[in-house]
Amino acid sequence: MPRDSRLIALEEDGRRTIERPENSGRYKLIAIDAYDAEGIPAALRGADFFALVKNDLAAGGLLVANIAGNSAEEDRELRRELLVAFSEARCFHAKESTNVIVIAAKDGAESLDKLAERIKKDANKLSEKLGYDLTPALDQEIKCLP
Repeated sequence: MPRDSRLIALEEDGRRTIERPENSGRYKLIAIDAYDAEGIPAALRGADFFALVKNDLAAGGLLVANIAGNSAEEDRELRRELLVAFSEARCFHAKESTNVIVIAAKDGAESLDKLAERIKKDANKLSEKLGYDLTPALDQEIKCLP
């Protein structure tokens, strides 16, 4: 991960971190990529978990989650749980994978529309910076709940 003074990466128990009252409204971005062969741990899923995540986001904050259940039904259930807390989300198929990347904004659809517009506008520059071509993923948007 590139160093950036604006980025603070936490490597600790995710559930305990978001349950701390002092983290309310603290984060501009929360990224979740927590799964293994067993799927996503119970502590890091459920409508209550995603409500806590939303609470910890600052105004205009974003959740980016890699949803990778063990089945299509589990993937849909995870997205349903997320949409209880976040009324609007954008979902994308991850390139060369069955994973789904979900982007949700604390402030709802308007923030997501602005984000989509910004990403599309700056996709080439961002792709170069990350070393990963994002432009095919922008064409892979799917309904979050089919």
